[in-house]
Amino acid sequence: MVLEKVRIQNRMQADLQSVAPGLVDRAGSVDNLWFLHFLTARPSLRQLATMHQESLLKIKGVGKN
Repeated sequence: MVLEKVRIQNRMQADLQSVAPGLVDRAGSVDNLWFLHFLTARPSLRQLATMHQESLLKIKGVGKN
C-alpha cells in the first residue's frame, strides 16, 4: 500500500506540474490534506484559478491561513 501511495503521488505531482507549473511548489507536497481539499473544491483547474477569496477561505484546511 505504501508503494502504491508513493506511485500515485508521483504521478499526480508530475501531472500537476505539467498542467500548472509552480502549483505543487507552493503547496509543498501533494499529499497535504488541505491541498487535496483545494484540488477537489472545483471540477477543473481553470475554475480553481478563478475562485474568490471568500470561497478559498471556506475550503476545509485552508481557512484564513
